[in-house]
Amino acid sequence: MKKFIVRAVMQTDLVIEVDAKSEGEVQEMIDDGRIDGGDMVEDGMGSWTWGEISELKGDQVMKITLDMVENWVGSDEKLSGIFELIMDVANGDWKPETLKNDILSTWEGE
Repeated sequence: MKKFIVRAVMQTDLVIEVDAKSEGEVQEMIDDGRIDGGDMVEDGMGSWTWGEISELKGDQVMKITLDMVENWVGSDEKLSGIFELIMDVANGDWKPETLKNDILSTWEGE
């Protein structure tokens, strides 16, 4: 039996309900961090774009790099969101292998 890595990108819409007086107030809430991606929920099922399939040779194991993690976290993630991710892994709510697979699925470069 051979081992393969399959890459895919999940595309989904995220939504959140916000109480505000105007769109401008909502934009201010986004700009100052009162609303961030961690607060949002998926809207619908989303779709997958399947990518590269590559065979792992011998005892080769795909290692996660800092570039991969930075790509997965994204530039808009707040430090508190990263702490929540670490907490979820530490508490067993998110398995390390699942986290690794999520990071690999968003990685576009090698």
